[in-house]
Amino acid sequence: MNIAIETADTVSALRTQKDTPRIKALVLLPFVLGWFLLSAPALADETATLTIEGSGEVTVVPDQADITVSFQERGWDVSKLEAQMNGKVDKLIAALVKTGIEQNAIDSTQIRIMPVSRYDQVTKRQIPEGFELTRGITIRVVDIDNLGTTLGVVTDQQISQVSSPRLSFSEHEVAYQQALAKAVEQAQARAAVIAEASGLELGAIMKIATPGNPLRPMAEGRLAMAAASDVGNYTPGEMLVAATLSITFALDSP
Repeated sequence: MNIAIETADTVSALRTQKDTPRIKALVLLPFVLGWFLLSAPALADETATLTIEGSGEVTVVPDQADITVSFQERGWDVSKLEAQMNGKVDKLIAALVKTGIEQNAIDSTQIRIMPVSRYDQVTKRQIPEGFELTRGITIRVVDIDNLGTTLGVVTDQQISQVSSPRLSFSEHEVAYQQALAKAVEQAQARAAVIAEASGLELGAIMKIATPGNPLRPMAEGRLAMAAASDVGNYTPGEMLVAATLSITFALDSP
């Protein structure tokens, strides 16, 4: 017959094994309480937010224009083509300067030289026909009232092509800043309506984002050109300078 005898050491060991989970719980409890106490304020202080877009537009009247014209020459001798082209370009620049166009408002650095050929149906191959030289000249008309005169000077030259005037506004940045202010006002008005309908109060602005490039925004091109051919006068229409913002507002409980 086996008789189990428990000594003091044996009883102590058994008690230690039974109390181990309880001891671990007591040791971990302060850490758990500490994490909860540290996290509770952060959870309580988390603010509800509302992100909404606003846009603004400013109508301006263009006061300047860019015109691009081009000359073309074809032949076999590239040096001769360049000399002929330079003479035409110099003649055009001299005529423009006489009308009051500044020299630095004329860009005549655009040049392209390409081989040209034709397809021969008999031999079924390309037949070289020399080279084509193209010079492009861009003219900035800083006073829109001189646009008609400038176009008259250009068309009197032996040009191959002239583009439609590209109108712009010299104080574009000022107009864009005004459009930005209107975008903020619209976003605040929209956010206030949503907050009130939700039973909340509109708080401070938390974040503002400007999509795209804020330094040179794209202007909506509602550009109109009306020409009175009897007097050669050109009247510009209107241009819309637009700005869009994404704004995040805080929402507070009433």
